[in-house]
Amino acid sequence: MLFETAPVNRCFRFALLACLGFLYAGLLGRLTVHLVNDSPSYLDYPFGSLEESFLSIRTPVYPALLRLVQAFGSLQWIPSVQVIVHVLASWLLLEELMRRG
Repeated sequence: MLFETAPVNRCFRFALLACLGFLYAGLLGRLTVHLVNDSPSYLDYPFGSLEESFLSIRTPVYPALLRLVQAFGSLQWIPSVQVIVHVLASWLLLEELMRRG
């Protein structure tokens, strides 16, 4: 295949994208937590009952991510986690586009 690459090249592309993502986010000041008006609706998501969850204006995915990160550390890690998720999605898209030629 024309675009078949070794796993080392794939890892290098991921690492390069991650470095660029962190550099870009750092230069723009996006690696710090910023609380805004709707932050409490994410931080205080009602996981207690299914009925309250259905009545919430938020979907449970991002509040669950916040809880998971908070359980393993601090909310200060959220910007880094967001950069990693973004880089991972971009890398997977890049790999698939290269695979398809």
